[in-house]
Amino acid sequence: MKNRVLWTQWIAYLLIATFATGMIGCAQKPSRGGRGGGTSGSGATSAALATYVAPGDLDEYYLFYSGGHSGQIFVAGVPSMRHICTIPVFSPYPGTGYGFDNESKEMLGDFNWGDAHHPGLSETDGEYEIGRAHV
Repeated sequence: MKNRVLWTQWIAYLLIATFATGMIGCAQKPSRGGRGGGTSGSGATSAALATYVAPGDLDEYYLFYSGGHSGQIFVAGVPSMRHICTIPVFSPYPGTGYGFDNESKEMLGDFNWGDAHHPGLSETDGEYEIGRAHV
């Protein structure tokens, strides 16, 4: 019986010590040049400010990137990297109804998934039009 009481006391002390250590670890640390007390200092703050785009403002560039084997192309704003939209190419997309009506079912044919790697959205004679002036 005496061993059981000692064992219970030992567990209680251990729990109190664990709780106290956890509370000390949760103490608020002083901020180093930004919100949230980050550890990388003003470098992280200046990087965040350089990529910040206020709500309602437009990004300077737009990135069209592959969804891979999902068969979709994604559009993001740069530098904010906000997801702007998803373009279904080789897959049905319930968000817009693509692949569920007769017309888009016909365009998809037997595809229900595909590979949209390396999208070339603007080509002339098989060459990308990057850097060309569009009139």
